[in-house]
Amino acid sequence: MGWYVSMKSNFEWEFPSGGVRGGCHDGPWLGNGRMGLMLWGEGRTLKLTLGRADLWDHRGGVPWTEEMSLGRIRELLEAKDVEGMRRVFEKPPGLVAGLEQPTILPLGRVELDLPGELEGATLDPMTGVISVRYAGGMLELEMAPRDCVVLVRGGG
Repeated sequence: MGWYVSMKSNFEWEFPSGGVRGGCHDGPWLGNGRMGLMLWGEGRTLKLTLGRADLWDHRGGVPWTEEMSLGRIRELLEAKDVEGMRRVFEKPPGLVAGLEQPTILPLGRVELDLPGELEGATLDPMTGVISVRYAGGMLELEMAPRDCVVLVRGGG
């Protein structure tokens, strides 16, 4: 299942998705470069997972060194020094397992209990509006282009 493109170039989803990855990764996404929203769910529950581009856990990770300068990297690339590049970016001893790289943190999740079973969703890429259909009604979700605001309208 998952998504497909209709003749009008809208993106369509079914609920539950039945996609390869499952869960939140198979539903429609909205974003404005600062905040992102993933829609997913099944039954009468629509789940909205929210995240921000600037909310990171920086524990662990490979520290940046002087060897990682643009000049040094360019030098190694031009010399085709693969081993030199590996040495520059090799992980130092003592990194905490599971924290080898910084990771983005989700803001949280909102669950909406709808009056009917979820049926599907349509993303109109021209307007950035996602229409979520459920038995007996429809919700529209739209993200503000510059602010961290999601407008939810409709119901039934």
